[in-house]
Amino acid sequence: MFVLLPAAMTVAGCSTTKYGFLSLEGRGEAAFGHDPNKFQAVELATAQGTGFDAPQGISGNGVPDPSFKARGLGLQLALQSPWIDLTAGIEQRRFENESVPETSVGLRKRFGVDENKAEPYVFVLAREDRRGTEPDSGFNGTSFGFGVLAHLSRRWFIDWNLGWERTGHLDIEPGHSRRQEGVMQFGLGFSL
Repeated sequence: MFVLLPAAMTVAGCSTTKYGFLSLEGRGEAAFGHDPNKFQAVELATAQGTGFDAPQGISGNGVPDPSFKARGLGLQLALQSPWIDLTAGIEQRRFENESVPETSVGLRKRFGVDENKAEPYVFVLAREDRRGTEPDSGFNGTSFGFGVLAHLSRRWFIDWNLGWERTGHLDIEPGHSRRQEGVMQFGLGFSL
């Protein structure tokens, strides 16, 4: 099924939307949420009754501090059709003060295509950080969420979305190989 998707998208791409068949956008990202490894460390130390200093970003009771952290910049390319869009992206992200290159592929379903200047959408992505602890593991992360494409003109648009990410097999710090967090992205792009 997944093999047939690129062929279907190519055919669907011939049936262009009002805003074009291809879009490119630059985007920035901020993260919020928690690192399961830090929660496990807080819970273990609490259970053992040890004098334990909570990791950065975690309050004394094991609850994440409610703050956003700027975390990445990147580009996203989308092959647009009236039904569903195929997306591919590259990003440079920061995890625990380390810079991590990442690629992604995904699907985006827009609602109200060609009818409105603001098009809400839902998306799902498969992500790969290219620095995983298991080199042949393939994609080591997923992301899903919702957003809005706000068209400034026939060619220019603003993209805003909120998503939930799960990443595994990160090679950033010993014992910190999994992450789950919310992500907010903001982008400026153009369509052809």
